[in-house]
Amino acid sequence: MENKVELEVRGLDENITRSIVESLRPEIESLPEACRGELELKESTLRVVVSCTRIGLLRAVVNSIISTISMLMELKAVIEE
Repeated sequence: MENKVELEVRGLDENITRSIVESLRPEIESLPEACRGELELKESTLRVVVSCTRIGLLRAVVNSIISTISMLMELKAVIEE
């Protein structure tokens, strides 16, 4: 059985969205064998899909992705201050 998570981030400006994609690409490309992932960028919407055969592995991957997105958004906010 495959476990799957789809994340969508909408409404970000183009620069931060591009930064997120470039930061996540290596992580998505080097997922463990038991996982698959894809990044899709359409206009201002970033879609991340990850599926794994083990739920614990999926949780770890999703936590890492969310942490990366959160960190980049926080960094952008700090820089803009």
